Amino acid sequence: MQVTHKDKTELTITLNETFDYKCVRQFRESYEQADKQLCKIINISFTNTKYMDSSALGMLLNLDKTANVIGAKVILINTDEKIQKILRIARFEKKFTIQ
Repeated sequence: MQVTHKDKTELTITLNETFDYKCVRQFRESYEQADKQLCKIINISFTNTKYMDSSALGMLLNLDKTANVIGAKVILINTDEKIQKILRIARFEKKFTIQ
Protein backbone atom coordinates (compact mmCIF):
# COMPACT_ATOMS: atom_id res chain seq x y z
CA MET A 1 0.00 0.00 0.00
CA GLN A 2 1.21 3.44 -0.86
CA VAL A 3 0.08 6.54 1.01
CA THR A 4 0.36 10.05 -0.39
CA HIS A 5 -0.68 13.36 1.17
CA LYS A 6 -1.78 16.52 -0.57
CA ASP A 7 -1.56 19.66 1.57
CA LYS A 8 -2.64 17.63 4.64
CA THR A 9 -6.24 18.08 3.42
CA GLU A 10 -6.27 15.04 1.15
CA LEU A 11 -4.92 11.54 1.72
CA THR A 12 -4.70 8.91 -1.02
CA ILE A 13 -4.17 5.24 -0.26
CA THR A 14 -3.25 3.16 -3.30
CA LEU A 15 -4.11 -0.46 -2.62
CA ASN A 16 -2.06 -3.48 -3.66
CA GLU A 17 -3.18 -6.10 -6.18
CA THR A 18 -4.97 -8.03 -3.42
CA PHE A 19 -7.15 -6.26 -0.86
CA ASP A 20 -8.11 -8.90 1.71
CA TYR A 21 -7.93 -9.89 5.38
CA LYS A 22 -4.11 -9.85 5.28
CA CYS A 23 -4.25 -6.07 4.74
CA VAL A 24 -6.21 -5.14 7.87
CA ARG A 25 -3.36 -3.75 9.98
CA GLN A 26 -1.58 -2.02 7.11
CA PHE A 27 -4.80 -0.46 5.81
CA ARG A 28 -5.77 0.87 9.25
CA GLU A 29 -2.28 2.30 9.78
CA SER A 30 -2.50 3.96 6.36
CA TYR A 31 -5.63 5.98 7.07
CA GLU A 32 -4.60 6.73 10.63
CA GLN A 33 -1.88 8.92 9.07
CA ALA A 34 -4.55 11.45 8.09
CA ASP A 35 -4.28 14.79 9.87
CA LYS A 36 -7.41 14.60 12.00
CA GLN A 37 -7.93 18.36 11.98
CA LEU A 38 -7.13 19.15 8.35
CA CYS A 39 -7.96 16.07 6.27
CA LYS A 40 -11.21 16.47 4.33
CA ILE A 41 -10.83 13.79 1.63
CA ILE A 42 -9.58 10.23 1.83
CA ASN A 43 -9.17 8.63 -1.60
CA ILE A 44 -8.89 4.87 -1.83
CA SER A 45 -7.29 4.03 -5.17
CA PHE A 46 -8.01 0.62 -6.70
CA THR A 47 -5.62 1.22 -9.60
CA ASN A 48 -3.65 -1.97 -8.92
CA THR A 49 -6.39 -4.02 -7.26
CA LYS A 50 -7.50 -7.19 -9.00
CA TYR A 51 -9.03 -9.03 -6.02
CA MET A 52 -10.90 -8.07 -2.88
CA ASP A 53 -12.81 -10.20 -0.39
CA SER A 54 -15.58 -9.52 2.11
CA SER A 55 -13.10 -8.43 4.79
CA ALA A 56 -12.08 -5.60 2.44
CA LEU A 57 -15.68 -4.38 2.51
CA GLY A 58 -15.53 -4.41 6.31
CA MET A 59 -12.29 -2.44 6.26
CA LEU A 60 -13.91 0.20 4.05
CA LEU A 61 -16.84 0.46 6.47
CA ASN A 62 -14.44 0.91 9.40
CA LEU A 63 -12.63 3.61 7.44
CA ASP A 64 -15.96 5.34 6.83
CA LYS A 65 -16.66 5.42 10.58
CA THR A 66 -13.26 6.99 11.23
CA ALA A 67 -13.73 9.48 8.39
CA ASN A 68 -17.11 10.53 9.77
CA VAL A 69 -15.54 11.26 13.16
CA ILE A 70 -12.93 13.59 11.65
CA GLY A 71 -15.31 15.09 9.09
CA ALA A 72 -13.63 13.64 6.01
CA LYS A 73 -15.22 12.21 2.86
CA VAL A 74 -14.12 8.81 1.50
CA ILE A 75 -13.91 8.46 -2.29
CA LEU A 76 -13.23 5.12 -3.98
CA ILE A 77 -11.27 5.88 -7.16
CA ASN A 78 -9.85 4.02 -10.15
CA THR A 79 -12.22 1.09 -9.76
CA ASP A 80 -12.42 -1.35 -12.66
CA GLU A 81 -15.62 -3.18 -13.69
CA LYS A 82 -14.97 -6.18 -11.46
CA ILE A 83 -14.40 -4.06 -8.35
CA GLN A 84 -17.38 -1.83 -9.21
CA LYS A 85 -19.59 -4.91 -9.46
CA ILE A 86 -18.55 -6.08 -5.98
CA LEU A 87 -19.17 -2.61 -4.57
CA ARG A 88 -22.59 -2.40 -6.26
CA ILE A 89 -23.65 -5.81 -4.94
CA ALA A 90 -22.72 -4.60 -1.44
CA ARG A 91 -24.65 -1.36 -2.15
CA PHE A 92 -21.60 0.73 -1.35
CA GLU A 93 -22.68 3.41 -3.84
CA LYS A 94 -25.13 4.54 -1.13
CA LYS A 95 -22.30 5.12 1.36
CA PHE A 96 -19.33 6.13 -0.82
CA THR A 97 -18.58 8.13 -3.93
CA ILE A 98 -17.26 5.58 -6.45
CA GLN A 99 -15.27 6.67 -9.49
